[in-house]
Amino acid sequence: MDEMVENRKKIEKVLQQRLSELLKILTDREIRNLSNKGKIHRFDKDQVISAHGELGDSLKCVVSGSLEASSIYGQGANEISQRELTLGRGNTFGEEAILDMPCVMTVKALGPCEVCYIHVQHFRSVIGKNADVNAVLRSSLTWQEKHKSPLQILAQVLNC
Repeated sequence: MDEMVENRKKIEKVLQQRLSELLKILTDREIRNLSNKGKIHRFDKDQVISAHGELGDSLKCVVSGSLEASSIYGQGANEISQRELTLGRGNTFGEEAILDMPCVMTVKALGPCEVCYIHVQHFRSVIGKNADVNAVLRSSLTWQEKHKSPLQILAQVLNC
């Protein structure tokens, strides 16, 4: 029971930082409610947390450690992986799951880390039909589409 309470406190503390645009628009009450629904998962170095193209079912937030987010371009022998960014404490990822879209990046642990998972159903029940949340999610995904890297453009040109 103590571990559950500790984990909830950890999650709430991290979510309260509001490092992502998505969390910035939530009320303190919504953050508390999300904290109560979150589950902490632990990962070791090089473990894949979410893979490009898979359908996720949770919004994720880094509780501790560092993660690498990479884009995958092409298929099979033509596949290219490009490191896009490093995620740290308070950063969120997996927002695509809220919109029932596949992951746009592969995220793996750079070392031991803890990641909070908030299932999409829990997120929706806490947030309801908050139009601001949908607007932020859609603009984030639109930004990713508009800011393709040279490797993404090359992969599209080569049809791979």
